[in-house]
Amino acid sequence: MKTISLLILIISATILLPIKGRGQSLSLSDAGNSIALAEWRAANYSDVRYNLSITLEKKSLFMKGDLEVLVNLTDAGAKSDLILDWRASHHTDCKDKFFAKVVAVNNETKIPYLEIDEHIVIPKLFLKTGENVVKIQFAAPGKTGRAGALCHVDKEKSAEYVYSLFAPSHISATFPVFDQPDLKAVFHLDLKMPFDWIAVSNTEWLSVERRGCVEPLEHFSSKSAKSQSSLDEDCGTATYHFSPTKPISTDLFMFAVSNSPDLLKNLYPTSFQR
Repeated sequence: MKTISLLILIISATILLPIKGRGQSLSLSDAGNSIALAEWRAANYSDVRYNLSITLEKKSLFMKGDLEVLVNLTDAGAKSDLILDWRASHHTDCKDKFFAKVVAVNNETKIPYLEIDEHIVIPKLFLKTGENVVKIQFAAPGKTGRAGALCHVDKEKSAEYVYSLFAPSHISATFPVFDQPDLKAVFHLDLKMPFDWIAVSNTEWLSVERRGCVEPLEHFSSKSAKSQSSLDEDCGTATYHFSPTKPISTDLFMFAVSNSPDLLKNLYPTSFQR
């Protein structure tokens, strides 16, 4: 199996992909999202869906998750390698271990995929015409900058705030996607976090699952973040299951979590109008 995997990697790394647009030809050595790549994917990829499960922990700027990418491929799309965007170079200065690992493609679990120039490339051998399912595990740090998955800690108010600001091309620094605006996708999000945190996203919650604590919290009361966070540190977890979005571009997907209800209510008032 190792020999076969090595051969696939060598062949994939040296071939010229049959992707053309505006007179351009795309090889695996091209960095970024060229016009040729964008046109190829728009013509051959469709009905994209992301089933996303993210775990956040207290006092941690790191997030872990599982991602299921569903995409329909044309005959031509299934005859070429599948290319996802993954901007791992965005985290080169990070001390934590970030990664994106392809764990299965269409029920095959040993996938000799490549990471080349901010892309994850899945060999065409594992693809088919019609619906394809790619499963990925990932971990990415939260940032304190201006875009991406961002974190803020207000020590004075004992408040923690993690939120997304996925300006174009920044979502692919958090987890792999097809990061171009004309490939709209349905996002189905589950967020697992400490018991006393609350969450908002593009859509309403389908349900909230709480484990480990006996006394429920009144999330939308006027309690301060400090009093809410006075619960036992290991009290338990809350998992928010959000309803699927309509097809949207990747830069419009968002989520925000905090142990301060007042903070989220002020920033995202429409999410609390029920």
